[in-house]
Amino acid sequence: MCAARGWDIAGVYEDVDVSAYKRRVVRPQFEAMLEAIRAGEIMGVVGWRLDRIARQHRDLSRLMDALEDAKGFVATVADSIDTRTQGGRLHAEILTSLARTESENISTRVKRAALERARAGKPSGGGRRPFGLNADRTELVPHEAELVREAAQRILDGESLRGVVTDWHRRGIRTVGGTRWASSTLRRLLCSWHIAGQREVEGRTVEASWPPIVQIAAVERLRAILQDPSRRNAGVGAPRKYLLSGLATCGRCGTPLVSKVTAASRARYVCPPGVGCGGIARQGMALDAFVRDAILAVLDGVDVSRFESNQGEDHSGELVQQIRDDEHALEDLASDYYVRREITRAMFYATRDTLQARIEANRALLARASRSPLAGMVDVGREVGARWERETVEWRRAVVTTVIDRIAVLPAKSGTATFDPSSVAITWKF
Repeated sequence: MCAARGWDIAGVYEDVDVSAYKRRVVRPQFEAMLEAIRAGEIMGVVGWRLDRIARQHRDLSRLMDALEDAKGFVATVADSIDTRTQGGRLHAEILTSLARTESENISTRVKRAALERARAGKPSGGGRRPFGLNADRTELVPHEAELVREAAQRILDGESLRGVVTDWHRRGIRTVGGTRWASSTLRRLLCSWHIAGQREVEGRTVEASWPPIVQIAAVERLRAILQDPSRRNAGVGAPRKYLLSGLATCGRCGTPLVSKVTAASRARYVCPPGVGCGGIARQGMALDAFVRDAILAVLDGVDVSRFESNQGEDHSGELVQQIRDDEHALEDLASDYYVRREITRAMFYATRDTLQARIEANRALLARASRSPLAGMVDVGREVGARWERETVEWRRAVVTTVIDRIAVLPAKSGTATFDPSSVAITWKF
């Protein structure tokens, strides 16, 4: 066309694999072409078809404004547009509208297809594969699935995310992307429905085409535990080093003790000045050893049933079903009010508040139903003693919080140079 009409080609502007439909996408070559028009370097734009140049009225308007100032035009080969005429400009606007409509129709068809795949429990495809599933999202990756089961059980047994992640760092376990695990990353994994062989679609879960790693009831319990607003969101930047930091309290003012390292590199538990009274300090290793020995002594010969998650019948399955039923009821309630307009505003809010309160109450019960780190042990004192030194600090802390209600460190007797056991008051939970 340019050769037939005697037009000199000033440059070729081509954006490869960049959508002309998406509003937020910046097309570098299109923007460069506009700048060249405004600079007077170009007085006309020739394209194969108009929808290869602009699919948004916004872009067409910007192009036409720039060309109008430069007294330029747009011409196309396949759809015979020439905006030097009034009919050509109208034709360009009509074709841009048609191109936009077709793009919207394609987007709708793609979204509908994705929704149908989700409703059928099929994988979405695209993006990085979830931990535990292969690239096709059809089968489990055995060693990753086993790690998911391990992490899930450790959390249900009372261990913290921080403890699991710290242990995984030590063992060299990495994410799918090869990065170090963070507590937030592990929380998302253990709260995701894909590990239960489920897909979440339209606010509900459906059975997925891949096998589960853990049972649905376990995931519900994990979500109840890990999504508890009162749960401390601790990262892994500073893994715990000391057994009783924040657990032992000052016997004078009740402030939780913190760990401090002396110039001789010895850890001490102190009442922090400015927060507490600052009047208590105790040598760390000695206090840790005293609490450990006290725990082992009190657990010697103790009945293991004290530490099972449920005294008597396990109702966690019933709680899971009640939570899921109420969540579905909330979705139906929203449809009755917002979509079908079958209920009044007052009825909607009254029923919603009741359902939400019941869901939260059952989630709290489910979170408390998690097992203790001592559950399943036969000879509790001996087994805890055998595991104490090789386990993580987080596991030991879980043991402490399972059996001890309060550790109060009292002022030492005047003139006492060594650790004084009588200055530590332990309140047991049983």
